[in-house]
Amino acid sequence: ANQLTLFTNNQFVALGWVTLAALGIMLVLSRHPSPGIGQSRDGIVPLSKRPLGVFFVLFALGAFLQAVNTPASLLNLVWSLACLAASVRLYRLRSVSHWGRGLRDFAAVTGYGMAVMVPVCLAGFGPQALILTQAFFMLLLTQRLAGTVTRGLTSLYERRQGKQGLGMVLPFAQTVIYALYFTWVLHYMGGPGFADYVMDLSVHVGVATITPAAVVGLVIGFFAARILLSWLRSLTALATIRGRKLDQGLAHALDNVASYLVWVGYVLLGLHLFGVPLQALAWIASGLSVGIGFGLKDIVNNFVSGMIIMFGGSIKKGDIIQQGKNLGRVESVSVRNTVVRTLDNTMVIIPNSSFLKGEIVNLSYHDATTRLTIPIAVAPGAKIKKVRKLLLAVAKDNENVLKKPKPEVNIRQFGRFGVEFDLYVWIDDYMKKFSTESDLMSEIDRRFQENKIMLAFQGVKVKYKPKGTEEMQIEEARAALREKRGETLRTVRQIRRVHARRKWNLSRVTVKMQE
Repeated sequence: ANQLTLFTNNQFVALGWVTLAALGIMLVLSRHPSPGIGQSRDGIVPLSKRPLGVFFVLFALGAFLQAVNTPASLLNLVWSLACLAASVRLYRLRSVSHWGRGLRDFAAVTGYGMAVMVPVCLAGFGPQALILTQAFFMLLLTQRLAGTVTRGLTSLYERRQGKQGLGMVLPFAQTVIYALYFTWVLHYMGGPGFADYVMDLSVHVGVATITPAAVVGLVIGFFAARILLSWLRSLTALATIRGRKLDQGLAHALDNVASYLVWVGYVLLGLHLFGVPLQALAWIASGLSVGIGFGLKDIVNNFVSGMIIMFGGSIKKGDIIQQGKNLGRVESVSVRNTVVRTLDNTMVIIPNSSFLKGEIVNLSYHDATTRLTIPIAVAPGAKIKKVRKLLLAVAKDNENVLKKPKPEVNIRQFGRFGVEFDLYVWIDDYMKKFSTESDLMSEIDRRFQENKIMLAFQGVKVKYKPKGTEEMQIEEARAALREKRGETLRTVRQIRRVHARRKWNLSRVTVKMQE
């Protein structure tokens, strides 16, 4: 353990290299502090006033004590005093008012932890406390380094206006950083013999044998599979046949098949690493055969249907399909289901088996061009040549209408209300159908108004018909008339009374009674 290992077998030089490397990493990270940990309300916290700086001093002191082969009794005393001083320093750093709350809480927790180390060292476990403190410092340094790398990669991908590869690169970089940390802990703290001992540890679970080396191999195989899939997707995106790129649907199908093959290979690799013989899978296969016969038949049906769809070419990614009430663009085709984005941006997940049971309308099977028909009816007396000229001009000026095939105008019939025309135009994407129809009809109406051409349409006259029979309607009318006549007579009587009083001056007449 004392003969280790960084660029040299000399213990003093090796510890010096490790200390200088840790100092260099800290100086680099001091310029890119973590939010809430390396910053205060007044800005960036100096390195000497951070908890990480306190632990670096402990790490350097521990490296020096190890380099000079300090006796265990003296090491217990010296390291207990160092832990006490670190605890006091961290407690004072906790009371800094302009720090963020995260930094103060971190200083408090680590200060209490170093205070616990003091009685541990006095109990005779000074070397173990020293190793634990150094490992904790390197863990903090690893976390800061991983956070800085994460922010750097995120910023880099944001400047490139996309995060497509970030989901693969970022976990890989973090895994490498933490793997280097655990490798350092095993070799530096325990020596090569300890590392071999740890890697040879095993746990038996049934027929499987789980070892750290197998776990490491499984993690490496996972990232290797992800990288291989990324390369294969790039290859299918750039591949050409006779100077033409692969069809989007074919490239999507090849990517899916490659993904399934790679992950099946990864599962077989995992079985090999854990020592699981393939003969043990015979029981699993027999159980699956029974399950397929009862509960998994729908899953197998969808799987087979998905393979037929992907390699049959009837439905591909990017096609415009109509299945039942669902009309939209195919976003992805997997072995289990097909995802369709409808016109109102709703994602519909359709099981693959339903495509083989019914009728499918693929509006872009051969190509994506689609013909639209705009019916127009003009009033009698309109000049046919002028109408035809205006319709072709409207189609020509619309940016969504293709020049080839050319727009056409045909007379469908002489209808009951006027001459009926059909305007035929072609567009390159069915998803533009409704917006193009709306723009064309709005422009047709505007130009017809400018040229005083009337559109023919059937008018609707609304006639109210009361409820009930004719006799009931007559009786209701008589009752309403009687009620109205009574109100008129009452009003006339009141007017006559008022008139009589004013004419004969009845308000001044008094009647005297005889005594």
